[in-house]
Amino acid sequence: MSKNNKLIKIMLIALLCISICFTIFSKPEKTYASEGTITVKASAGEVIAGNTITVEVKLNNPAGITSANFELIYDGNIFAYVSGMDGSGFNGVIPFSVTGGATEQTEYKWNITFKANQTGTCNFTIKGYQFIDTDVNDFSPACGSASVKVMAVGSDDATLSSIQVGGANLSPAFAKWTLDYKCYVDNSVTSVNIAAASSQGGRVEIAGNTDNLAVGNNYVTITSYAPNGKAMKYNLNIFRLEPPTDPPTEAPTDPPTEPPASFKVTMDGKEYNVSSEFDAGKVPDGFEVELGSYNGKDVITATGSATGFTLMYLVDSEGNGNFYVYDGKNFYPYIVISNSENTYYVFDSRKADTSMAGEEKDVKIKDTAIKGYVDGEYIYFYAMNSNKKYSWYSYDTVEGTIQRLRTTSPEIIEDETTTPEETASTPVTGKNDDGVSFNNKNIIIIGGALLLIVIAGAVVFLISKKTKKYDGYNEEFAATDEKTQEEATAELEEVSKETEEK
Repeated sequence: MSKNNKLIKIMLIALLCISICFTIFSKPEKTYASEGTITVKASAGEVIAGNTITVEVKLNNPAGITSANFELIYDGNIFAYVSGMDGSGFNGVIPFSVTGGATEQTEYKWNITFKANQTGTCNFTIKGYQFIDTDVNDFSPACGSASVKVMAVGSDDATLSSIQVGGANLSPAFAKWTLDYKCYVDNSVTSVNIAAASSQGGRVEIAGNTDNLAVGNNYVTITSYAPNGKAMKYNLNIFRLEPPTDPPTEAPTDPPTEPPASFKVTMDGKEYNVSSEFDAGKVPDGFEVELGSYNGKDVITATGSATGFTLMYLVDSEGNGNFYVYDGKNFYPYIVISNSENTYYVFDSRKADTSMAGEEKDVKIKDTAIKGYVDGEYIYFYAMNSNKKYSWYSYDTVEGTIQRLRTTSPEIIEDETTTPEETASTPVTGKNDDGVSFNNKNIIIIGGALLLIVIAGAVVFLISKKTKKYDGYNEEFAATDEKTQEEATAELEEVSKETEEK
């Protein structure tokens, strides 16, 4: 009997173990947080102010949703809540709360209506707090978003807000009411990318040749559409330059009457290349990029309406580039010096009709390097002012002032080390606007003193001469008076004698 009891116990224990193993290994797998999502969809990407849109918010998790708490964030100034949620008064934030209870619901969806109040772009985004599935596990859903642009009511604004041509500069600079533009690209450029944006977010169409550019003009149109359908067309002429030609390696038998076309320039013994490739940001204020020519070849230039200057971009052998003024004959560095009263465009002496005595040197005025003449504390330079008047000017290095010279051909001492003999043979005749010589003031003072001495001597001489003449008159008068007295005395004595005789 005891054997049977023992066998029964063993069988019961075995059944219990099998039951426990079956319970453990038969438990289904769980799906966790990585599968949850929240999507946000708008019924339209664009809407006219005053109209409504519907935004769909959908929460999904295959593992089921026990509870969830999150918010929908939007711009309450652009859109106003209308309906779709329990409650009212929402302005920029709408809270969501889900309590699933015992049911294993895997999806919740809301459709919310908004009204467009003002123009602008609004983003609808999710800000999450807590999400729990039916197995009481936290999950973090991937959150989507939606963007909606609001346009003006019945807007007929078909203007563009920008036009950009890759690798080229528009001329004139872009302005939404300017419809005609041109730009220039180097011969090595065969295609360009054009980007244009509508001021009201409307449709934009680009037509014309932007690939396989031909040498010369390539015509492109850009059509912009307003929300109400009105269209505006912009015209763009893209000029592809001709390939540069190298100067001949061998001189022709008969020299040509005209020099061969070349983009080479030599100044002060240094060689430069005239380049059409420069950054638009380097173009000085008041200048517009245009197509010009140098030695019969097309080249991109910058023209200033206020100055009348034509600028070309010169690059030296080391790749350093700067703008230079080209007057059809010579190149001059584009140098500007300004003060509170005027603006001076500085040239070297080649531009002047008259020349200075001495040697033109590299000097600085207000930290700006120029070529000029030095005479002690003064620097003389040739420039055009803001009224387009050319003249010689003097810069006082002590007071920091600039004065126009009246004389048309000033001569100056070469420098402070000039010998006295050289100084005597090189008079300073430059004067400022007050007509006063601003060099060798001591000479003027001494000369004035000598002139006063001469005048004083002349006055003394004249007075002395008059005094002597007056003294002669007195002596003559005295002698005549004495003679008269003697004659009177003699006559009186004679009368007395006659009286006594009688």
